[in-house]
Amino acid sequence: DRHHCSYDEAVALTDVLEEETLLIKEIYRIKDTLAEPDQSVRVLIDSLQRLEYMEISVEALKLTEIGKQVNSLRKHSSKRVRTLVKLLVRG
Repeated sequence: DRHHCSYDEAVALTDVLEEETLLIKEIYRIKDTLAEPDQSVRVLIDSLQRLEYMEISVEALKLTEIGKQVNSLRKHSSKRVRTLVKLLVRG
């Protein structure tokens, strides 16, 4: 029966789901970091750079709403933060 996946396929799917879950947890962690009102510029830059190197699916973007949090920094006093925000928002 074609509808039953093999053990290997099940393991591969589980790995993908675990990876996506870890990615989503990390996105939420970064989102919380970016939301801190008195966050240092250094930490903001590090967090934005982490996002830049992550492969974020459309589903993860929608679920976490990380884009809204990133976009809220577009008028930040730091030019470097603003530049990273523009890079991320344009994708």
